Amino acid sequence: MSIPARIPYISVKIITVLKMSSVPTDQAPKSPVQASVNQPENQHHGHLPWFPVSLNSEDHLSGAIDKLNKVAALDINLLLSGETGTGKTCLARLVHKNSGRSQQPFIEINCAAIPEMLLESELFGACKGAHSTAYTATEGKIAAAEGGTLFLDEVNLLSQDMQAKLLQFLNDGRYYPLGSTRVRHANIRLVCASNTCLESAVTQGQFREDLYHRINTYPIQLQPLRHRTDDLIPLALLNSETTTTKHKLPRMKFSSEALVKITAHSWPGNLRELSNTVERACIEATINEAQCIEAGHLGIHKPLPERESADQSNATAQSISGDLKTATRSFQRAFIIKNLETNGWNVSKTAKILGLSRSHLHTRMTTLEIDRDVTFKPRTRATSRSKPPGNIPGTTQSADGAKVVEFRRSKP
Repeated sequence: MSIPARIPYISVKIITVLKMSSVPTDQAPKSPVQASVNQPENQHHGHLPWFPVSLNSEDHLSGAIDKLNKVAALDINLLLSGETGTGKTCLARLVHKNSGRSQQPFIEINCAAIPEMLLESELFGACKGAHSTAYTATEGKIAAAEGGTLFLDEVNLLSQDMQAKLLQFLNDGRYYPLGSTRVRHANIRLVCASNTCLESAVTQGQFREDLYHRINTYPIQLQPLRHRTDDLIPLALLNSETTTTKHKLPRMKFSSEALVKITAHSWPGNLRELSNTVERACIEATINEAQCIEAGHLGIHKPLPERESADQSNATAQSISGDLKTATRSFQRAFIIKNLETNGWNVSKTAKILGLSRSHLHTRMTTLEIDRDVTFKPRTRATSRSKPPGNIPGTTQSADGAKVVEFRRSKP
């Protein structure tokens, strides 16, 4: 079984680490480095179960790579979804390298790392004087990616205004740099990534549905490590081999206790966390002149808090009735009221904690019908000016049932 020729970037070193059953023991290379030299790149045996991409529920390496190869060759927009650290950026680069645009630029923008007011000029460019920091005319990332691939990471964090402008560009490939009246044309391939479910964002009105359908031509879901526990040891071995080669350190094996700790950890940081942990362990073991990597070298002292279970999620969902829009409104109202009460109904302080402007919080309070006089009844405080002792009117009832007004002396 052969790997498509367009995918030489998935290293054969990984395959050797996995101890493929179809390779006889006496013929297996001694190390992954030797494997990459001795074994041709277009040969592959067995399967690669740790492969983090889910393409139509295809787990077999050759089938997954074949589909990935065909998708990369097609000039279509891709949407990569997965938790932080699952390898979305690496996969985007892999798709670009195996596409017809591989000789052209690969430009990456992290939408979360650029302030909203500067993101437009960063993406579309700006003329001199278009904004306070535009001292000279700047070329945008779209122009820089001409003919190649533009990768938008964390696209779910785009504002509504930027979503509309991106959609307009995707419709006809035309755009205007900030402060310019001259239209520009661009020919790029767009690959987007999100660490949250964009479908839920569309349902909640946080992401434009038309833009979602534009960028979601072919979705690719990257699986977290906690769902691929059988792949942890092969990945740890691969990262250990990579680290020792990179830093020219002596090769080390993992102790049985270290392997148990690796498989028991939930790895919320996914591939990035595993790679950094193994690299740190190799360096720590070398500094301590250890014979192998022990559990203490990993730096995993206690498991992280578990994620909310399915039963807990169901109980939370059942506590709020109505459709999704009503449930979202109820949660936002309760959440804002709780923070307002915690901060003594100080709107400015609450807005700062919630990451909102004061005017925005006021708008949300009006929309959600949050009124301090109705929602929160403050305690009545004694004033310094108390009424002097005097006659206080009161009513009593006589024997025949008539009401009689009388005055009683108040206490000083």
